[in-house]
Amino acid sequence: MKVDHERAIVTYNIISKQEIGIIIALFTKYNLNSSKHLNFLAFKQAFTLYNEPNRDLKELKPIILGIISKMNSKRTDYTMPINHYRITKNWLIGFVEGDGSFSYNTLTRNVIFSIAQKGNEDLLKEIARFLQKSSRINVPEDWVKVYLGYPGQFNLSVNNNYFIEAVLIPLFDSVKWYSKKYLDYKDFKSILKMIQKGFHYLPEGQALIERIVSQINNGRLSTSKRTKLDRNLLMVDIEEFLKQPSNYEIREGRTFILSLNRYRVDNSAIGVLLVEKDGEVLKSFPSVAECAKYLGIARSTVKRRVENGQQFILKPIKEKDMSSSLTREGKLVTIKIVES
Repeated sequence: MKVDHERAIVTYNIISKQEIGIIIALFTKYNLNSSKHLNFLAFKQAFTLYNEPNRDLKELKPIILGIISKMNSKRTDYTMPINHYRITKNWLIGFVEGDGSFSYNTLTRNVIFSIAQKGNEDLLKEIARFLQKSSRINVPEDWVKVYLGYPGQFNLSVNNNYFIEAVLIPLFDSVKWYSKKYLDYKDFKSILKMIQKGFHYLPEGQALIERIVSQINNGRLSTSKRTKLDRNLLMVDIEEFLKQPSNYEIREGRTFILSLNRYRVDNSAIGVLLVEKDGEVLKSFPSVAECAKYLGIARSTVKRRVENGQQFILKPIKEKDMSSSLTREGKLVTIKIVES
């Protein structure tokens, strides 16, 4: 292990042939999903050549150097084996802890989850499909976008609050995190909760969000020049702020901003979620009216249950598109409203 105190970097190196052999056996059995798999194959090829008996090392040197010259940042070919990808939620969290980013756009005032990759477009598309299939609600494909950013760099981006609340957060909450990326994720959720209550329209709310953002991602690194905040104090301030009544009211299916005394006109659509006691989303609706119709109650009752966080027993509901094994009558549920 090598420690660079000046740059605050710790490097763990494996150099013995025996231990490298263990690493090769491990990743041969459990394939890497990203382009690291291609680098691993090249590394394995070079290591195998180097350890061939009765080979002239002078003869092997240019061959091995040729292999190394196309690895890592020098790689230009990202062609992966057919049907190679295998995405699971535990693998995804490990990948997010290394390459994921949780952020807040100060212009559009919404949270964003993203992953950036050099090459690896197909991997990001597989992750997008995995996220869409992880939902028990209907998810439009454009809610998880994969696009070309800088030349050669592809990005996966999720900035739809409705999808983040109903799909991304339940998925990420269901697994264990191991790195400080978890703190970014917690802050990301705190900002989303503030947005959902309309606090980003309050000067003091925006100031608190800016405090949170100053510590996210690179701002959390020991090498960052940003002023370090007392995290315990920050968490207390967030908790106290979130106890305040919402700055929103839902009026006839539209979002009314109390502090500004007007309706939202930018991206004002809402989504309504029927949520079980364990936090799992049972069903989604595009409006309060549709939710009320499904439950057989008045829109005012939906609004009241949302405002009070009221739990209630779901009465027997038979749907043509829902098999008897999926019918959830008798379950304790709540109604949540999220902005899309």
